[in-house]
Amino acid sequence: MSIDLREAQLTASEATELADLLSAQQRLTSVDVRNNESMGLQGAEALARFMEANKQALVTSVPRSLCGVTPSHSCIEVPRELHDVELRLVTAELSTHVFSEGISAGMGNSKRKVATLNRRGASAASEWQPLLWAAKENHLPIARLMLSLGADINEQQPNTTASSQYSALHIAAQKGHAEMVGFLLERGIERKLRDKHNNTALMLAEKKQNGEIVTLLGGSLEPVSRKLE
Repeated sequence: MSIDLREAQLTASEATELADLLSAQQRLTSVDVRNNESMGLQGAEALARFMEANKQALVTSVPRSLCGVTPSHSCIEVPRELHDVELRLVTAELSTHVFSEGISAGMGNSKRKVATLNRRGASAASEWQPLLWAAKENHLPIARLMLSLGADINEQQPNTTASSQYSALHIAAQKGHAEMVGFLLERGIERKLRDKHNNTALMLAEKKQNGEIVTLLGGSLEPVSRKLE
């Protein structure tokens, strides 16, 4: 069962009651409460807490959604610009479910206004790391909120044949996202983390000849013989 409540002008109390209803009624698997700034952060927080408190159950049993994701409509659109209420709701969705990008999205065009993700099953859980996705997309609001909610800033991709074991800093440096690199450094990310090829984020930035990011990471574009520390 799903209910479309977009632009319903929900109040904070109504959003809280809806969170209670979702918790009590397992058949109500999807609601779409986007475009309801009227609920305020209090209402958004009540709904987000419902998702996050039941994260394991949501992944291993019937998926639930606050953004209208259903088995027949399994994608979610993530705008680059999000108001505070929708930012909280979308971040809860991304952090409690497993998503993947389409082939074109994998090219990392951070200038597009909307990113589209497809919800996947729990078997792909190790492949979805929303903080690293936010770093690749240069989506600072989502990265900032995820860290404030307790995400591990130093997490790295799993060691598989398909990954490079990048951290968010590796990804931002490799993609040329100077603003994201600066933000991650301000938040205390370990800059000497190495990927499975023994590269630090600085090494990746040097290979890309991105002077701004090299400077942020404390390096130089002058040819040097770099020794492993």
